[in-house]
Amino acid sequence: DLAVLSHPHQDHVCGLPELLRSIPVERYVDPGLETTNQTYAESLEVVDDLGIDVEVARVGRSYTLGEHVEIELLWPTDDLLLEADGSHRLNDNSTVARIDVENVSILLTGDAERDAEAALTETHAGDLDVDILQVGHHGSSTSTQESFLNRVDPEIAVIPVGLDNQYGHPHRDVMQRLRAHDVDVYRTDVDGTVIIHIDGESWDVTTSAGTP
Repeated sequence: DLAVLSHPHQDHVCGLPELLRSIPVERYVDPGLETTNQTYAESLEVVDDLGIDVEVARVGRSYTLGEHVEIELLWPTDDLLLEADGSHRLNDNSTVARIDVENVSILLTGDAERDAEAALTETHAGDLDVDILQVGHHGSSTSTQESFLNRVDPEIAVIPVGLDNQYGHPHRDVMQRLRAHDVDVYRTDVDGTVIIHIDGESWDVTTSAGTP
């Protein structure tokens, strides 16, 4: 029904053209950011070739998938955050989505960093309290600030991050903040593929590394 891109950095967009060619997609959503990324350009060509409906990700848009799933976009706004040279800030304009599967809630943050988190905390405080958090920017120190985490207050968090990555993600300060909030943390560099099964009232987590 819906394919959503957080933002056009290569580590987020690299598999998108093949996904779009392989899986029937009814609607494609992304924040429409300026970039020279060639894989992103290829993705848009595939979307056009296949006649997929396109929608720009903006706060306030919502989607209903079946009888049990509601998706609300919380970020970005039309007033996109800019770099000093006037170009779009790709991380801080990431698509941020809240997903409700009946009574279980999830927050997907892409690579949103502290400025986006601060704006979300100010404008969407009531929408941020969720059960499951995708930790922003792979656990970078630029994301998951204390004020944001206080609002989200998740039960579990998933950090999508490469093994022995050159950036040192996830940052120790982020891990300490999550532990201080008694959050159960799953990391793809340690736990492998993380699968969350949701029945509408509760969830169960399994990993390819066999971590309970």
